[in-house]
Amino acid sequence: MHKEYFGFTRYPFGKEIAGADLFRSRDFIGCQEKMEFLQRHGGLGVIWGAPGSGKSAGLRSFREALNHNRFRFYYLPDPPLSLNEFYRTVAAAMALRQAGRRAAIFRQLQEHI
Repeated sequence: MHKEYFGFTRYPFGKEIAGADLFRSRDFIGCQEKMEFLQRHGGLGVIWGAPGSGKSAGLRSFREALNHNRFRFYYLPDPPLSLNEFYRTVAAAMALRQAGRRAAIFRQLQEHI
């Protein structure tokens, strides 16, 4: 219905849109710049915002531009709230064999990162 009404050739908010084709709003560009900072300096990043604000699209665009031979990208939608479960979720995303205690998992993550 929206495509016909507005004369779109494709649905403007689909996940199949390439990162290079996304609208570059001021907020989108700011988010990309922060992710590029993490890329240059290393580390972990957290992106949050209201539903529909473009978080996933921004991440998708950034991931498409990464050199996959040099960088690893892990996406954790809705991560658990406890620190222990967060470490376990990150370790599982990285395909690490998880140690039993939180401190041991944290050391594994540090060594892997």
